[in-house]
Amino acid sequence: MTAAALPRPHVARVEWLDGARGAALAAMAVYHFVWDLAAFGYLDPATTTSEGMHEASHLIASAFLAIVGYSLGLAHPQGLRAGPFARRLATVAGAAALVTFASFYFAPGEAITMGVLHCIVLSSLVAAAFLRAPPFAILAGAALAFALPLAVSGPAFDAPALAWTGLGTTPPATLDWRPLLPWCGVTLLGLAAARLLPPRPAPSVYVHGVRPPAAPSSRVSHGLGTLGRHSLAFYLLHQVFLYGGVALAAHALPPDASLRAVRRTCIAACAKSGGPQDACVSGCKCFAREAARRGLLAAMNRTALTPEQSAQFDAALAVCRKPAGDDGVNAPAPNPAPGPKPSPKPSP
Repeated sequence: MTAAALPRPHVARVEWLDGARGAALAAMAVYHFVWDLAAFGYLDPATTTSEGMHEASHLIASAFLAIVGYSLGLAHPQGLRAGPFARRLATVAGAAALVTFASFYFAPGEAITMGVLHCIVLSSLVAAAFLRAPPFAILAGAALAFALPLAVSGPAFDAPALAWTGLGTTPPATLDWRPLLPWCGVTLLGLAAARLLPPRPAPSVYVHGVRPPAAPSSRVSHGLGTLGRHSLAFYLLHQVFLYGGVALAAHALPPDASLRAVRRTCIAACAKSGGPQDACVSGCKCFAREAARRGLLAAMNRTALTPEQSAQFDAALAVCRKPAGDDGVNAPAPNPAPGPKPSPKPSP
């Protein structure tokens, strides 16, 4: 076989880095699962705003961004390889756009315009400018990224066109907020670590289809490594299964806490409108049961309903507007919120 006919060598992946990425993804999935349970009433809604959850979200985001910087340093040891970098950046940017599009539909009041994926795109561009820089310069860039929001921030940067910089004073209402500053500093720290602490031993070389013998690993580490090698697909799809699974569970077995919350709010609103106590209690019990059956419990905690959910809302009310007694007077229409029904979501 001639040299030209030999398969092109490839560099084996760094197993511990895949495992670290997989561990970050697993932690993210647990975080989102807790959020989903709270959204459907299986956990106290205050759980998602607790200090522990807040810190957990920061740690998970930091892990992702640091791994991005470290991986970038390993993938471009001699400087930027424009082709592979552009392809990877375009893939992540497309995924970020998909997240934004979906969030405008499912949570229009909290749409994600600068989440983790968006930050990875911009931070990668910043880190690319440091690929040929010495480690001390990369660390100086990270320090500057952390310091700028403290020294330069102001209300002028709260405008939507500038909020992504992270120099504003009021974070927008969103499900995920990771502005460029200071978060790109974490990516630069990862890049500096790749320069100062490269993998040992160096990644081994193998030919297509033939990998060198690997050290025995546990099922957990093997699973995390496999997960880490498919990080973007897992990131995009995990909530489809988690949220969907919790939604199905809530439909089949509504959480008592969520049902009680809907009943309490409904009864209070009904009584405030002048409805008889007995009619309000029976009508609101009916409405809570119908809302759970139609999968509306979580949606009613939002500021807006989709047109389909709005139709289900009206249908639930119609079912529960039954005669209060033999006199033929209808029971007051139960209202699950003190104010008007949430308005339908605008079509994307």
